[in-house]
Amino acid sequence: MASKSKIEWTDHTYNPWWGCTKVSAGCDRCYAENLSQRYGGPKWGPQAKRMVRAMPKSSPLQWEAQAKKTAKPTRVFCASMCDILDPHADCNELRPPLWQLIDQTKNLRWLLLTKRSELARGLLPEKWLRNWPSHVWLGATVESQDVIKSRLGPLMDFCCQRFVSCEPLIGDVVLEGFLSLNTKDFRPLDWIIVGGETAAGARPMNEAWVRSIRDEALDYEVPFFFKQWGPTKKHGRVLDGRTWDETPWD
Repeated sequence: MASKSKIEWTDHTYNPWWGCTKVSAGCDRCYAENLSQRYGGPKWGPQAKRMVRAMPKSSPLQWEAQAKKTAKPTRVFCASMCDILDPHADCNELRPPLWQLIDQTKNLRWLLLTKRSELARGLLPEKWLRNWPSHVWLGATVESQDVIKSRLGPLMDFCCQRFVSCEPLIGDVVLEGFLSLNTKDFRPLDWIIVGGETAAGARPMNEAWVRSIRDEALDYEVPFFFKQWGPTKKHGRVLDGRTWDETPWD
């Protein structure tokens, strides 16, 4: 598996395991499940055994050494083929080594993305909850307004760097309530990512949904990253005449 990720908003991906259980409409055409089936699946569903088909531990340690040597911020998306807060019994055994690896690699910027933010307080390391590590970012996937409160509500309880991934965007999303009111008791979202669905039979993404989120990001000066329009490269990444590659580290 290549060390350089093809996902535009990260440098590398790291998967402690493969497999998940679908939890909402955004999971219906899961690209990870489709990819997994090419490699001896299934690993999806509450009864399916999760599969350790991942990069070796040495990969993040190598990235850490390189990042330390160059002093260049290096982003690691964890995980593209699973959900780190999957409550499956197999995952409960696989998570502690992941937390240890993340603690060992403080020169990497770990981007932890989940659809199960309501489980974060019970599954993340207790020491992180007491003193959140600055190199760990916690994000939630929000594909439509139907899940915004259940996904972003719990996320906002954490005193950490937070981001939202509206991918696959399958409906209108209003983020305003999570972008304002920057006080000592409430920190708004730090980054917004938007992208269309890419798996077979992908549902179309309305341009108005993308513009609405982009405009909110501009209004509240939150970095906005537009990943792509949909399943084919010809649709590209251009929105209103330009690409949007903003990150909190620009």
